[in-house]
Amino acid sequence: MKNKLIPYAVFFVLASLYAYYASTLNPYKPQDGQDWLQIGKGTIEALTLQSDEQVLNVSKDTSSDRYWLDVRSAPKPGAEASKESDRFLASDSLLTVFEGFSPLRVNKVLGKAEGLKLEEFGLDKTTHSLKVTYGNGKNLSLRFGKRSFQSTEIFALDEGQNTVLLLDRQFLSPLDRPKARLALVQPYSFKLEDVTGATISHQAKSTEYLQLKKGDSKKWVRKEKPEIVDEAFRNWLDKFLKLKIESYPKEDEIKGIEQAELKLSILFQGEKGQLDILSLFEQKGESGSRYWMKSKNLPIPVGLEKDKVELLLNDLSSIQI
Repeated sequence: MKNKLIPYAVFFVLASLYAYYASTLNPYKPQDGQDWLQIGKGTIEALTLQSDEQVLNVSKDTSSDRYWLDVRSAPKPGAEASKESDRFLASDSLLTVFEGFSPLRVNKVLGKAEGLKLEEFGLDKTTHSLKVTYGNGKNLSLRFGKRSFQSTEIFALDEGQNTVLLLDRQFLSPLDRPKARLALVQPYSFKLEDVTGATISHQAKSTEYLQLKKGDSKKWVRKEKPEIVDEAFRNWLDKFLKLKIESYPKEDEIKGIEQAELKLSILFQGEKGQLDILSLFEQKGESGSRYWMKSKNLPIPVGLEKDKVELLLNDLSSIQI
């Protein structure tokens, strides 16, 4: 039995030695790495990422702390750039991407571009690029080339420093699928566990609810009857907080939304004060009703799923206001 195992053991040792030897042949194998640039996530004003398929523009909203994402098809050689785009607000996940610039780490500095053959790194004719505007007009401009073999590392040319780098692009991957991975899904950003109270207003009436810890969990109660758990309100609020953003108004639609009928509003409180005010509006038209949500933390109203909003309004009778 032992004699039968010997060939396998020899093969394993030889394979391990070959793998080590092959790795030493790669002149661009990353070392420990170094900080290349420090960009505080709160200082980023705009970002543009271009690939062969799409162009993503990220811009900070001037009236809030939110960022807009604008996605359009990449221009084809000899053709005009597409004027059609998909524009939507970013979730807080975008800030996680920004953390990758604080600091921006590189695995290896290959040297100045003039002393290297850029075609060896795929940097001579590339259209894959990244530009970050930060800190009152400063810019980081990178051109991306070939990927390192079987890894998320990629060669990049820092155009400002005219230097070729090897860096890990993994932190940028959410930007490749922005609608799926970065879009704001719901019109609020607070966590339910951080809510201590909610005041709901409807048809000139208001009721204040508190979220209190009872036993091992938190329960909703009416402020004037804190001893009675209000499961009906909890169920209704759960549906309300599951409403998703379906659309954004065009510029010429916003004035009409301002004149829409207010159906209800909810003020959410936390331990440190007001978290948000969410107001639901109905805009009636020839083709039926459209529903919009306003938040004090969003720059514009957002469109909601009509069927789910109407079910929610019909269920208002299940709670006491």
